[in-house]
Amino acid sequence: MVARLDPVLDWLADNDSDGRVLETICDRFARELLLPAQIAAELVGPGPVRAHHILDLYDTTQASHPVCMIAVAERLRGMGAIALIDRFTGEVTDASVRPDPDRGWPETIPWRGQRLPEGHHLLGLPEGTTRTERIRWRGRWSEEDFYVDVVVARTKIVCVFADTDLWTPGTGAPLIDRSFDTRLQLRGYCCGTDFQVRGYPCPTCRNPNCPKCGLCKCERAAASDQPCNECGLLYSPALLADGICVDCR
Repeated sequence: MVARLDPVLDWLADNDSDGRVLETICDRFARELLLPAQIAAELVGPGPVRAHHILDLYDTTQASHPVCMIAVAERLRGMGAIALIDRFTGEVTDASVRPDPDRGWPETIPWRGQRLPEGHHLLGLPEGTTRTERIRWRGRWSEEDFYVDVVVARTKIVCVFADTDLWTPGTGAPLIDRSFDTRLQLRGYCCGTDFQVRGYPCPTCRNPNCPKCGLCKCERAAASDQPCNECGLLYSPALLADGICVDCR
């Protein structure tokens, strides 16, 4: 199993260790433990991923819907995602994203906790509906178009999001010029470990912020400063003697 997860670990090293990335890496481990990839590969076959594959895999294996969704998402061609949306609230309850193999994470993609706008037409579809269409998805900062394959279950709407129209022959070109995370890839050491993150360096010390404590090199130094017992100014502990700074001694 470790060998099969090596690509996932390499992918993690190239991304910022925020909640979304950690959630995704945990999802991949869970899928590997609960549902071998070969089962999903055989069920999906050589054709494109469709929303009903998640429900078919659930019926076949009795693994949870999120685990089935994670397994099927790995069969996506190019960048895309699979999302489970609550039919009654419009909230994305689970999402598994497949980043672009070259450009990485898109800025706009379905994530857990996002919601369809009130009155969105997908929320009005009756149970059992299947359809493929182009929709606009509202992310945190922007909106972008996706092709989606949809099936409506009893309480969930299963949506396969794709960067291109996977389901209509002859339309495999990228849909639009998407925005991707273009932050610099930075390395550092903090909290007892080396780390690699995407972001921007501190303008003062030119070092990245630690993904664990959130501090850069100069912020960590400032956090360790102590006040002089006489003047109250902050100094490095090395410059204090019995709590008194050089100027006050």
